[in-house]
Amino acid sequence: FGGGIIGSPVTAAVSDFVAIDDGCFKLSVDGTAYTVTGVDFSSATSYSTIAQAVQNALTTAGAGVTIAYSSVTKGFLINNTTTGADGTLSYVTADDTGTDISGMLKLTEESGAVLFSGSGVLTPAEVMESVEDQTQNFVSFTCVEEMTTEEVLGYAAWTNSKGVSSLFSAW
Repeated sequence: FGGGIIGSPVTAAVSDFVAIDDGCFKLSVDGTAYTVTGVDFSSATSYSTIAQAVQNALTTAGAGVTIAYSSVTKGFLINNTTTGADGTLSYVTADDTGTDISGMLKLTEESGAVLFSGSGVLTPAEVMESVEDQTQNFVSFTCVEEMTTEEVLGYAAWTNSKGVSSLFSAW
């Protein structure tokens, strides 16, 4: 997957966004700077429709990213469509060609947004070693999407290499 930005929880109300029809900000994608202008929230009814308005402006600007609102984190998430380690993003920064919305979106460094790097395709063993580097507070695991036979065998082999410390449940 490509890199991305996990935004901090949004504190502005939807009604605060609706008053803006000339939103703008700057963003760098894969080393190319983009000025995103003309973000029109006048018909927004939810944070998801706010994300769609930003997506429209990002597409118009030619930035190869997607944006969505997460009801889990209560913030916006930008993903780079460039896959692998080559997919890079900068924090969103202010622009003055309209109404700056960088702070409202909570995708700035100052607001506590988090950048994450892109990664190449990992083997099941690499995925699980990465999980273990973060936490060993699990006994069993499964995947939420259907896996290929090769993936199932990869996770099973990793589990088998750990003895009786883990249980893998394929479905």
